[in-house]
Amino acid sequence: MHVKVGDTVKVIAGDDKGKVGEITKIFRHNSTVVVKDINLKTKHMKSREQDEPGQIIKVIPPSYFC
Repeated sequence: MHVKVGDTVKVIAGDDKGKVGEITKIFRHNSTVVVKDINLKTKHMKSREQDEPGQIIKVIPPSYFC
């Protein structure tokens, strides 16, 4: 690939078209990259302990790992 982690890129297709961000991870086996704060899914996590509150976290979609 001609891009590296840390490069600033612009999304040219999809729902996030036109957004600019920094590459955080590269998947060479399927030629995809993860851009910081773009195309992340929100996951609602239940609390594990009684006093601990639940939380909402952003995760990389599982389709990147195929």
